[in-house]
Amino acid sequence: MEIASRRLSTRAFGGGYKNDDRTKTGPDQSALNPYVYTSGRWLRLDDAHQKSRHVDFDFPALLQKAVDASPGATGVLDYEEKLEGGYDRAFVLRLDNGARVVARIPFRTLDHPLLRLTPRLRQLPIILAWSDDAMNVIGTEYIIMSHVTGDQLHTVWPKLDPRLHFSSVKALVDYMCQLSKLSFPAYGSIYFEDGPLSSSEMIVIGDGFCIGPSCHPEYWPGTPGEPRSYTRRSPNRGPWRDLESYVHGLIDNGYSLLPDSEPPILNKWQGSIEEHLYLLKEALARNIFISDTGIITGIIDWQFAAVEPTFAYADTNPDFLFPHENIEAIAAMELGPGADEFSVQQRSTKVKNRFDILQKLFSVGLQASMRDLHEARALDPMLLRPFKYCGTSWRDSAVALQEELGSVSREWTALGLVGSCPYQLTAKELEQHKDRFEDLEAAMELKMAVVQATGSDLDGWLSIERFDAAVQTCHELYVKRVEGENGNSRRLAESMWPFDVR
Repeated sequence: MEIASRRLSTRAFGGGYKNDDRTKTGPDQSALNPYVYTSGRWLRLDDAHQKSRHVDFDFPALLQKAVDASPGATGVLDYEEKLEGGYDRAFVLRLDNGARVVARIPFRTLDHPLLRLTPRLRQLPIILAWSDDAMNVIGTEYIIMSHVTGDQLHTVWPKLDPRLHFSSVKALVDYMCQLSKLSFPAYGSIYFEDGPLSSSEMIVIGDGFCIGPSCHPEYWPGTPGEPRSYTRRSPNRGPWRDLESYVHGLIDNGYSLLPDSEPPILNKWQGSIEEHLYLLKEALARNIFISDTGIITGIIDWQFAAVEPTFAYADTNPDFLFPHENIEAIAAMELGPGADEFSVQQRSTKVKNRFDILQKLFSVGLQASMRDLHEARALDPMLLRPFKYCGTSWRDSAVALQEELGSVSREWTALGLVGSCPYQLTAKELEQHKDRFEDLEAAMELKMAVVQATGSDLDGWLSIERFDAAVQTCHELYVKRVEGENGNSRRLAESMWPFDVR
């Protein structure tokens, strides 16, 4: 009996897939297959991404746990939907007592079982049952929680009455303000005090909670294509009692990404291991739901919620207020198919004015209610960018970190800093950096062009429906890019290509 037939008791689920079906990936698999990733594919490291999202577990046992957690329920009437994000898989279930619940399990993209699904903050969805023990009867960690009503804010935002835009922004600032009033003695993520952490991994904060290691994926192995090595520095994921310790955690994370030996292929801007070691030594430093009346009904995906320095969020903006799409595209979407160019231009002016007003409302709200965050957002971004790259220099390149440190060095006095910058490059080093930075910019421009042409995200992810066409487009672009190149010029062109598909 197939899972897709639905309207079955929990005993019927799980029998529709053979063991060999669980190992398959790709568009030929049912979208409701609970074991494999079916939401998309990648133009880079596709096999590794698929394997990291394959989960062997007892699906019928998970459904039974959902039934047991909901008073009055005896079975699952409908397995309505499977939702997959970057780090977990969720099953939307309708039970025979009328309740709708969501069962979530983690992928293995975070290689630490204690941190994948342990509840860390009081989430707005009601937690009905959970386990952070992968050895339970289900065979994986899980959370069973109430289903959040409403629509995802970004899907209905363009259609909302403008008055609801204002009330939604105010509600969001109020939520942020409530969280900002909490005071903590350390940086890290929040856990239950009786959780499976050692005494050295926790700082007790009372009421049964503690600050433990950061759950942010940047600190953990498991991301495809990013192996970790701890031969130079031990893992340093917190908790951190002060800002200096927090910054050392960023630096130590940068060390963990460096391989033990030079890889066989390095582009010019990547930098050697020795160069990264020098730089690290020198540095030392869509989840909101809304009702049809504009009330925020839930905020989900708290799995990486953490206590961090205010400046860590200084450049973070709600995407529905600071859209990535161009204004013309949003205007055309609001007008619908068939809108002429003149109408789109007129609408674009209104859209831009609306976003300007809402962004000012957001900023004024922060200034009135969250003074520290407002002041952090007012800082020159040049001061903050070295913190962003020092922990990921191997991924983002030595040249990127060099550029940020060099910018601070050049503008040291203008930034109001005293003395002289300890990071200085010689004239020869500056010339070399300029040459490599130009190549890095060219590589980034090429990547953005390929991303735009294929419709993928920066990791090369696309939905199943669009993947085959994107592969063809990617191949055509690659042939066009390297055509006529030879020798060093061809090798440079190949080193710049952003994806495996060629």
